[in-house]
This record gives sequence, structure tokens and C-alpha cells, in this order.
Amino acid sequence: MDTKPAENEATAPSSQEPKPGDSSPPLRTFSWTYWIILITILGTLAFYFTRRLEQIKAVAIMPTMILDARIGFTPSTAFETLRNLGSNGRQIYTEVNRVDFVLMPIIVREFLLNTFPATTTKSDWVREFLANMYMLGDVLENVCVAILLKAYPNEFIYVAWACCVGNLAKWAGFYASTLGMLYEIFLWIRGAKFKKE
Repeated sequence: MDTKPAENEATAPSSQEPKPGDSSPPLRTFSWTYWIILITILGTLAFYFTRRLEQIKAVAIMPTMILDARIGFTPSTAFETLRNLGSNGRQIYTEVNRVDFVLMPIIVREFLLNTFPATTTKSDWVREFLANMYMLGDVLENVCVAILLKAYPNEFIYVAWACCVGNLAKWAGFYASTLGMLYEIFLWIRGAKFKKE
């Protein structure tokens, strides 16, 4: 029996090979379970930070706002803040910064990306960029705060400037990501309205 046709069929190239344009990653889908876990962790962290900030306020030499809570500052403001905190205030701030160091940036990034996730590839890329900008800015700020607290009373001007840059990147990424979430909420409401009509 001649088996050549069967061999030809076996060696024929498949017409179902993936195309280069089909390699884009899938969009995120909203998960109530994952979202509730994120909200629970954020709520726990918010309770911890609120309680610790009250302790800082009670022991500070002069009323002041920690660097993480400020939206933009200069190196002189950073050094003045550390002086106004006093020894006990700086100690508490060091402990707060250890908790905030990596955990908070990661959790908030996940919250920003998974609350009303993007519905198009383009908006998903923008949301990812902004959330990463928030996370990297927050990590940079936390690293610089740790160095400044460790070095006090020495003042490292370049570290303070890097701290300022991280702070601005953090808040810019956070608020821009929040606008992205609001935009997705608007699209969802508009879509629901059209379905009713």
C-alpha cells in the first residue's frame, strides 16, 4: 500500500499556528474575592498607620506632617520635618516606614489595577504604567526616608531630592490611576444605561 499521501499530510504545515498579532496578554477581570482581600489588607494598614500617626503627633516637638503624607516638598522641608519630630517621633516614623516599605506600594498597586479594571488593551497599558509609577515612586520615597532617618542629624541633600522626586511620582501615579478607575466606572454606567434602553 502506498503511504506517501499520509506522510505528506503529516508533514504539511498547520494553518492554525498563532499569529504574531495575537500575543497580547489578556485583560484583567474583576474578582470580588481578590478585591475583598485587598480591601481588608488596606483597611488593616490604614488602621495601623492612623494609630501610629497619632502617636507621632503626641510626641513630636512641634506639630508636623510626615513626609509620606505630604504632596511635594523640598529638601529643607524634609530636614525641618525630621527635626520637628523629635527623637521619639523619628523612632516611631522609622517603625512606620518599615511596615510601609514594600507592602503598601504592592497592595495599593494591585488595588488600583483591579478596581474596575481596564476594558481595552490601550487603557490597560496606561493603567499599568500609572500604577507602576505610583509603586516605584513610593518605594523610592520609602528608601530615601529610611536613609534620612538613619543618617540624622546628618543631612544628605541628594537623598532628600530623590525623596522629593519619589513623592511626586507616587502621588501623580496614584491620582492619575484614580482618574482611570473613574473613567472605567463612567463607561460601565453608560454601557448599563444603553442596555436598558
